[in-house]
Amino acid sequence: MIAQVYETEAASTHIRPINLPRDLAALAELIEIAFGDELVISDSHMVQDMRQAALLGGLIWMASGARLNGFVWVEDNRIVGNITLSQDPHAWPHWFISNVAVLPGYRGRGIAGRLLDTALGHIRANHGRRVRLQVRQDYETACELYRRRGFSSFDTIYELGLAARHLGAEYSQSDKRLRPIRPRDSQVLWQLVCESAAPVLLEQQLLYAGDYWRTLLSQLDNGLERFLSGRSRYEWVGYTGRQLAAYGVLKADLYRGPHECELVVIPGERGQWEAGLIGQMLKCASDWPPQNVHASVSTSHPEALAALKAVGFTTQRVLAQMSLEIR
Repeated sequence: MIAQVYETEAASTHIRPINLPRDLAALAELIEIAFGDELVISDSHMVQDMRQAALLGGLIWMASGARLNGFVWVEDNRIVGNITLSQDPHAWPHWFISNVAVLPGYRGRGIAGRLLDTALGHIRANHGRRVRLQVRQDYETACELYRRRGFSSFDTIYELGLAARHLGAEYSQSDKRLRPIRPRDSQVLWQLVCESAAPVLLEQQLLYAGDYWRTLLSQLDNGLERFLSGRSRYEWVGYTGRQLAAYGVLKADLYRGPHECELVVIPGERGQWEAGLIGQMLKCASDWPPQNVHASVSTSHPEALAALKAVGFTTQRVLAQMSLEIR
């Protein structure tokens, strides 16, 4: 059990498991200090959500059913370090590590490494078989910490953004080859995703068929979600003959933002569809109240990266995707 993992240096310095109702407010402060600039860049609402949940004693997070835990480093009765663990709901026994943070005044003392070792011990004790994380590629100290523990990179992701003020009439022309997705596209859509993805993403079980299966019920759910939460999903596909060649999705958010876009193009058709997909997504986004637009693109799809930059997207972060096989 997680409660059995303790490491004590002195009475006032120790590692202990996260206690969500008690720790959320302190964790929100720690994450805001450690990742403040990145939270702004990514339009993240994590800290606000944590503080709101803390006011309710963590009940929102606990009621959500999220299998979230981790460890904190406590020194002089203050939380100064954190590591968060979560189980992959699609691919048990795989785990995620996130929010590895140490307050600036406590860095350089090995706290992050001790937290990481404790987390890996917990995962091993709970029969985990693979651990994944992402880290900014330019954070060499953090990357080296993970490499020393045996993590290796399997993909590199560019996170890009387009400011809401840049959305406008220039996206009024639609690509006539694209049409909205239909339930009968589901099977070939999953095939497109598998053929377009880097092989390692399938090996790492990072893609799930259920995420791309569309039914009449899912369309109704999408409409209900827009009514209840102000979020909606718009999807388009493009065919070359009978072969599905391209897919794009805009996940729009009326109230909080940012809008998120994703595009997938079969390797043999790359360079032919990206501009049309991006134009379609931005045209749709411009019909909503102004929100920033974000996109994440693997380096295995350079044509998408070039097409996004051509319409004004700028690089916000470059993330190394890393994994470790537990033995």
